[in-house]
Amino acid sequence: MQRERRLSWDRALDIASQIADALVCAHQAQIIHRDIKPGNILLDKNNRVFVTDFGIAKILTAETQLTADGSLLGTPQYMAPERCQNGEATAASDIYSLGILTFQMISGRLPFEALTPVDLVRKIVSEPPVRLRDLKIDVPEDVDRLVAFMMEKKPKDRPPNSRALCEAIARVRFGEPLDTHGGEVAAALASFRDSISTPTPHPGAAFTTQSATTEERIPVSSRRARGWWRRAGSWRRTAIGICMLAALSAAGFSAWLFWGARNAPALDITNSADHGASRWAMKDAVAKFTDEAPGVVLAHLNMDGFAPVEQAPCGETQTIVQLTGLRNGARDGQSALVSIDPSRRTALLELGPVGRRNAAGTRGTITCLAGVGAVPASSPLNHSAILWYPFETGKETRGEYLAAWNVQSQAPTYPIFQSQNLTSDPRSISAASPKADGATIALALMTSDGACFLAERDTRQKDISAYGPTLAEPGAPIVTVVYSPDGTQIAFVRKLSGVRQQVWLLPVAAPDKKRALAEGDVHIGPHAFSPDGTLLLIAERRSNGRSEMRLVRVEDGSTSAELGDGWMGGWGVKSDNVIVAAPDVKGTCQLWAISVGGAMARTQLTFLDAGVAHEFCISGDGTWAASSMGAANKADLVFVHLAKTEL
Repeated sequence: MQRERRLSWDRALDIASQIADALVCAHQAQIIHRDIKPGNILLDKNNRVFVTDFGIAKILTAETQLTADGSLLGTPQYMAPERCQNGEATAASDIYSLGILTFQMISGRLPFEALTPVDLVRKIVSEPPVRLRDLKIDVPEDVDRLVAFMMEKKPKDRPPNSRALCEAIARVRFGEPLDTHGGEVAAALASFRDSISTPTPHPGAAFTTQSATTEERIPVSSRRARGWWRRAGSWRRTAIGICMLAALSAAGFSAWLFWGARNAPALDITNSADHGASRWAMKDAVAKFTDEAPGVVLAHLNMDGFAPVEQAPCGETQTIVQLTGLRNGARDGQSALVSIDPSRRTALLELGPVGRRNAAGTRGTITCLAGVGAVPASSPLNHSAILWYPFETGKETRGEYLAAWNVQSQAPTYPIFQSQNLTSDPRSISAASPKADGATIALALMTSDGACFLAERDTRQKDISAYGPTLAEPGAPIVTVVYSPDGTQIAFVRKLSGVRQQVWLLPVAAPDKKRALAEGDVHIGPHAFSPDGTLLLIAERRSNGRSEMRLVRVEDGSTSAELGDGWMGGWGVKSDNVIVAAPDVKGTCQLWAISVGGAMARTQLTFLDAGVAHEFCISGDGTWAASSMGAANKADLVFVHLAKTEL
């Protein structure tokens, strides 16, 4: 499992069948294993399974137990709910643990995950597990039902014994229906509550499975409240209903005042989304985190069919990750957003999958133009990412919206800009950068004839179709916009022709004094300015294929230092260090730290076989660098704690 992560459902059931066979022997001898988990299962070269480590087994016939009663022995992730509550360990407890193991073999993850043991036990006891088909849509329905059957909360709802389980596994493996057989399996399945299909929730919401008999899953307080409602007289229910209607009307009127005053269109991302057939994992299990080295954390996203294309800071330590569907795959043309906090090792599915077809047969998807780092808490852009997405009237695309997606409320809570009709200017947004004040944003706007100009917009302005004075006149397309840390200057890149580009520096207070700093196959990243705003980090690809980096003085455009190889760079947590994506001795792109305050010493930060992508981002507080892994078609990311790994 460490090597392959996921097994085919048929191979997993073969292993589960052999484990169940071993449990038949143990249970007939009145022995409960109590610790069925991957580490206690051995496979030989012929794929024969051996169940090992009966060190905490319970001998039911012994007058004196081998282990103390009431102790929580075993591995928490695989423990049955009754054992988490200090209940008696029975054969059904082993069957539950085998269900967890089978789920993990097929899906590559556990049905319950949490940051603390206390939270994990709470979830095992009180929350339904995610269904297998929510993670792997190609798993047959009866395989999904069999695994759910083994993981039922109550022991009496699971297969009655390990022999009956062996019989059920055999039926599923040979393609026979799970619930059309007599004997013990049929009797057990008669009481098995087959969960209904999970509806597509609001993006980012936790996915749960509901039982057909939900009364026992409703908290006692809720059941009491529902009973009180039924016992209340009709006049009392009517009065309460009127009060609730008045409250909802007031809330709706307030919302109408807010949106109407800002002339905002309906920000309908999710309702028009083509979510596809699959359903998504619970938000606390979107990513699996592992330690690659001290200060280096890997995050594998459970997002089959997607690959990361962009990372941007969001708040102090969070990173927003834009994913796009793999070309010619089931998710081709769709996009998704995930927010990750490496310091807390949490990941949330913010939005997705999203994708729409227009009249031309192509899809318009969400694009993350910029992240918003550390800004004042009062800012409407706080903890947000700047998203661009098309809106439609009928079947024809009419323009674009720009909105701030808040990772705390998981919604496009703040509209920033609406482009005009295709017959008017501007037509669309090609780049954006938020200012550190959290109120201003620089927009690169493209007109209907393909010209691109730069303007500043106050996001507090009510009319979202308006923008401020033009800072840079229409010209070649603008592909990158970056504010200086104090917001007094803007660096932007114009794409001239082929690979030829220009890096411009524009004083916001005197835009007519803008000047070109570099021209060629030149690039800057979102963290190009030094913390004091006096230096700009520029990468230039040479004719020999190498990409080299240099520091340019903002004051006069002269070169301050040559930094050597590097595709992109930005400042780390220490003001005299820059972080660059550059090749190692094998030519594989890795993250490096370069000391620019002395001897230009380089320290390699990552040593990954597949390397990292050429682009990366640095968190709002400067402590983490985030990049996607170099392997193609993989939803894997790497996070480097700069305070622990820099020079």
